[in-house]
Amino acid sequence: MPTSITAEHEAGLQMTSQPQSIDQVARVAQIITLGLVMGAVTMGALTVFIMRTAPAPAPGVLVSSLAALAAGAAFVLHFVAPSLMVKRQLRSTTGEQLPGLYLMKTIQGLAILEGAVFFNLVAAMIEHNVWSLAIAGGLLFWMLAMFPTQTRVAHWVESQQMHRGEM
Repeated sequence: MPTSITAEHEAGLQMTSQPQSIDQVARVAQIITLGLVMGAVTMGALTVFIMRTAPAPAPGVLVSSLAALAAGAAFVLHFVAPSLMVKRQLRSTTGEQLPGLYLMKTIQGLAILEGAVFFNLVAAMIEHNVWSLAIAGGLLFWMLAMFPTQTRVAHWVESQQMHRGEM
């Protein structure tokens, strides 16, 4: 039982600020996913505008090549890093907290991809290489392909419970 008003307030904030139902987590994950994608799409539109209106720079592929390498690394890392975090967190997570863990892994994976998208868009702005736009578009497509639905969240939670032996 909380001993002060501050402790009661903090306990209430913790309970209400962390969505735990599958429906709530799916909705929050959808909003975050769309926010991350829309930021990158807006930057992509700005990049295309700059590429069409700004004078062409001296030919170069250094930044674009680095951005392409970063995109490849980010693609692999967006699978690995969230999986490692989930494995570490599963030991101390209860069944009711699994939807929140899904939200954390989704945000982490999308943020890694978004960083590579922005790097490729900046490379396209600097060097006007269209293939950097194509890489950014491919990563954006993959972000949308991973769009969190209630069914995806429920299946992920169920698979984690089976893995833990809770079912």
